[in-house]
Amino acid sequence: EGKLSFTEIIALTTTNLIAGSDSTAIALRAILYFLCRAPHAYSKLRKEIDDSFASGALSSPVKYADATKLEYLNAVVTEALRAHAATGFVLEREVPSGGVTIAGTFIPAGTIVGINSWVMHANKQVYGEDAEEFRPERWFEGEERVKEMKRCNMAVSIIS
Repeated sequence: EGKLSFTEIIALTTTNLIAGSDSTAIALRAILYFLCRAPHAYSKLRKEIDDSFASGALSSPVKYADATKLEYLNAVVTEALRAHAATGFVLEREVPSGGVTIAGTFIPAGTIVGINSWVMHANKQVYGEDAEEFRPERWFEGEERVKEMKRCNMAVSIIS
């Protein structure tokens, strides 16, 4: 009568736990990797965190709502996920009714289109000539530029 069996609940719960573990691990490794390779970014992030604890803006344990207010932390996470997205497959979408013109070519409604996040995140027209470099500061380079980068960012959304 619409209720899940205990076995179904266990199966669904296990699936949910397993499904996110790989991408979470990839994201965490990417963040740590890039911070190890960019001492200036690590120092700047550490200062932001230390200053936030000293001012009382952060407490232990750190609350998610407080952590999201750390601008440089958000830039580091967003930039790491952009520079090394957790997914490498094509993210597909269906062209809406009326069709769409992409790069001068009309694509009819119902057509499946997609792009690989690694390709989009290396787009120099969007992210700059240094698109293949880890540089969190790019996320502070003007409201319109950041708006376009966010629009093209295909990683899991962490910042608003």
